Amino acid sequence: GIAHYTVQSHREIDKIDSSVDRSSMARPLELAVRLSTPNDNAAINLSTKFGCQEKDAREMIRRIRSQIHALPGISIHTGSQNEDPDVYVGAIKKISAIAIEEGGVHTMNVGGGLPVNYHANDTFSVRHYLDVISRALEEYSRYALRGDDPKIILEVGRIMVAECIDLMIPVLAVENRNRGRCIYINDGVYTSFSDFVVHDWPYNFLCRGKNGKKLSEKCVPFEVFGRTCDSGDSLGQIVLPENLDEGDYLWLKNAGAYMDSQGGHFNGFGMPHYIAYNR
Repeated sequence: GIAHYTVQSHREIDKIDSSVDRSSMARPLELAVRLSTPNDNAAINLSTKFGCQEKDAREMIRRIRSQIHALPGISIHTGSQNEDPDVYVGAIKKISAIAIEEGGVHTMNVGGGLPVNYHANDTFSVRHYLDVISRALEEYSRYALRGDDPKIILEVGRIMVAECIDLMIPVLAVENRNRGRCIYINDGVYTSFSDFVVHDWPYNFLCRGKNGKKLSEKCVPFEVFGRTCDSGDSLGQIVLPENLDEGDYLWLKNAGAYMDSQGGHFNGFGMPHYIAYNR
């Protein structure tokens, strides 16, 4: 019964067209063409993996309408944790022009990537981003959307859930090794921190002392290891209070997005235990 798909190649169009049962759909089949939108101002440039070039996008929109007899759409994603709202403006202008010149589309998906304030000096405003995106859509997309009940889609994922969870991670051990000072924590790459390692994600590591212990204002680099048997279970060097010790905590704010959802049970460890509370 699924009627909306995103495609980035003619082969994908063929596979969907030959696989879906249109008689089971409550609405017409719709194929949105994903256009590549590289962005060096994003923490993760999704266009290295996803999206086609403009020439191919135009060909697919025409084919979806005339040969597949489905509703064409157009889709972009300017990258995860997009730090430049003006990138949305350029991308919306481009896909609107493509849509207008190719006879219009039924849906326009402008992706996600609205940034979270992970660091203390981050000042990203959701309202500002939404205002920029809305103004761009009002200016450029007026004649791009056609047909009955056309839709504009915005994928607000990370920004909706990041702030709902803080992680308080116990320090299990502190040691001096030949590479310098290191700590072992009750978490790691295989549970909460795959994004940190794979994408160098910009988390801000704070600390809390056990039972109200005052932590040193002087900070030094620690090699931070996870709890599993794998030596690659490491977050690398992180600058932390000099007197951080066993029983203290790493404190990570805004940990509600893409952490437990990407974790596993390697070595038999499960995900962190979450405690719900009302402020």
